[in-house]
Amino acid sequence: MRFYLIRHGESEDNLNMITSRVDTKLSANGKAQVKTLRDEYADISDKKVIVSNLLRAQETADLLGVKSYEVDERVREIDLGEFQGHSFEELERIYPEETKKRFEEPFIFKFPGGESFTDLRERTKEFYEEKVELGEDIVVISHEGFIRTMLSIAVDKVEAYYNFKIENARICEIEVIDGFPIILSLIHISEPTRQAEISYAVFCLKKKKEKFVIENFAKSEV
Repeated sequence: MRFYLIRHGESEDNLNMITSRVDTKLSANGKAQVKTLRDEYADISDKKVIVSNLLRAQETADLLGVKSYEVDERVREIDLGEFQGHSFEELERIYPEETKKRFEEPFIFKFPGGESFTDLRERTKEFYEEKVELGEDIVVISHEGFIRTMLSIAVDKVEAYYNFKIENARICEIEVIDGFPIILSLIHISEPTRQAEISYAVFCLKKKKEKFVIENFAKSEV
């Protein structure tokens, strides 16, 4: 069986560089991105489609011309709770202690009023194993966090979450043969214009690396 994982088009929150809210919509650029993906999607339009319950994913499905789909909350983005709707700089100012813990323990930190990456991985793994058992090819229109987690499950390494960059309106493919997952593709080019963006997860990793460099530089000066 094969998973076709599609990240939604650029959202208004992606464009404004703030952590995504539940009800954020696609930006004008995001809609254009999705439209350029239509021909590619046409090749797999006969597959069963599962869509996140979040608006930006459902808008993506509609623009792709998906005729019918099943909504599954397990494929939604990680719930950032009180961190939603803030710029990265605002988070560091408003939640300094929580942000510090997020850097130090990225996989067990639980967003205030939201989920941890462990929560995300557990529901993603449940979804993955259920669909592999059924053995039917499926298209999943989802989010960066969910897709990264699916890929980290495929390589059986939690930390691999940070090794994948999933851009908007792209298709990733995972084929599972006799229970063994194979990542077939990570990038499908389909963009009219794509603005530079950075996810909260990547931001955290960059900050963690900066801290590592600063600390080791300081040690070398002792």
